[in-house]
Amino acid sequence: MTRSRYVSEELGSEVRAPSGYYQPLEEGYIDYQGRRLLYTLGNACIETSCCGVGDWRYARVEGYAVDHASGHGGRGSGSIEIETIEDEDERAAIGKLLEDKHPGVRVEFR
Repeated sequence: MTRSRYVSEELGSEVRAPSGYYQPLEEGYIDYQGRRLLYTLGNACIETSCCGVGDWRYARVEGYAVDHASGHGGRGSGSIEIETIEDEDERAAIGKLLEDKHPGVRVEFR
C-alpha cells in the first residue's frame, strides 16, 4: 500500500475534462476488515467524444483513512492521509461491497 494525502473535492460542482465532466456528489466511509475505507460517489459524463456519448454513476475508492483528525468536507478545508489498495483480491471484495451498497455504480480505485 502507498500512502498519500487526500483532499476533498468540492461536492456538487462539475469538474471539466476534455470530452465531458465528472461531478463528485458525496463522500462516505465503510468499515472493511476493521478499517475505515473512504470513497466518493459521483456522476461522470462524456458529451463531446468522437466515439460517442454516455454517462454513469461512479464510486471511487480513495483508500483506507490513516488519520482523519484534520477533517475534510470541501476543497481546501483539510486533508487526510490514506493508504491506497493495491491487492487485486481486496479490490474485488471491496468492489462487490460497494456495488451491493450502491447498485449500478462503476467502481474505480485511486
